[in-house]
This record gives sequence, structure tokens and C-alpha cells, in this order.
Amino acid sequence: MRNNYFSYHAERLHNHLRSRPYAVRLDTNNTCNLKCIYCNVNDYTKSADYMSVDRFNKLSNLLFPKCRYISLSFGTEPLMSKNFSLFIEELGRQNVPETHFITNGLLLTEKIIQTSIQSGISAITISNDAASPETYKRIRGKTAQEKRAGAYSFKELTEKLKLIQELKKSAGSSKPAIRIQFTFVTTQRPWSPNPARASKNQATALRTQVA
Repeated sequence: MRNNYFSYHAERLHNHLRSRPYAVRLDTNNTCNLKCIYCNVNDYTKSADYMSVDRFNKLSNLLFPKCRYISLSFGTEPLMSKNFSLFIEELGRQNVPETHFITNGLLLTEKIIQTSIQSGISAITISNDAASPETYKRIRGKTAQEKRAGAYSFKELTEKLKLIQELKKSAGSSKPAIRIQFTFVTTQRPWSPNPARASKNQATALRTQVA
């Protein structure tokens, strides 16, 4: 009886491990193109660091065949990685059942969108924190890029969303699904690592799928 019990659960575990048991979220860099008032990513980034294609492919071959879900973002801006299209292609090659990444959307290009469609990426979540250009600019903060080339605009983001829709329609594809993540910020004061002020700078995220 005891041997049958352990044999049964050993077989269940074996089958589970064969059926892609892992869910993975990872960053391929440590930086972002924005400096939102509620986010601390750039506060702790002393120098930008990017995952190489070789390292990503080694990780892919080792881990991705065992994964049921992979998100190529965990806290930073994935599109800051110049080889991101290659990462998407590799993700598609591994036939992971559910694939995803979160981005502020401003660095989306036609190439990245096309690659996402062709690779069967399940969903792209667009992080957006405003329903007006004024609020968008206030929440998103100032960056080195902004000073050099002018502020990223709310209109620019809406144009990126339209481009995704157009390319999906042209390809006759329902993927990737487009989700909007809207962060409600309880204050307009800049984020601070001081625990005494943490409660004044909390943010709550709401996600909804739009296409």
C-alpha cells in the first residue's frame, strides 16, 4: 500500500515536470527610458546592463522548454534591449504556451510588433498612467532622452497602439492581445526610498484587455 502511494505521487510529479510546470518573468536589462514619479528603477541603476543574445539563447535552451508561461519583463523597460526582436524570435521558437511582455510602448517599432505577431506572442501589456496628455506628462517624469529630443507625448503612445492594431489586422492575427495597465497614483510627489514617506507614494495597478 505504501509503495503504491509513493509510486502514484512519483508518477504524478514526473508527468507534471514533463508538462512545462514553470512560470518565468525576467528582465533583459536594468534600465528604462522614463522616470515615472512612482517608480524606483532608475534610482538604483548606476550603469545600464543588457543581456547578450548568446546568454539569452543559453537560458532559453536550458529553461524555456520547461515553461508554460514566460514574460520578458519584470520591472524594467524591455524595449531598451537593442536585441529584443531576437529575444522574441527565440521565445517563439521554443513554443512556450503563453508569452508576454510589459512595456510603456514608446519604443515599439514596426519590426518589434511584426516579430511579436510572427512569433505568436500571446499578449503585450501597455503601461499607461493617464487619460490626458497633461496627466501623462506629469506622471511620466523627465529623462535624459526627453531633454535631448523633446518630451514623449500621449499622442505618440496612441499612435503606437493604432500601429499594433493595423499590423495585426493586416496579418489576420488575433495575437498578441493588447492589454492596458493603468496605475492609479495616490500622490503627485516623487517616489522616495524613505519608509516614512512610502505610504504617500503608493500606486495601484489595474489591467484590462482592449484587443
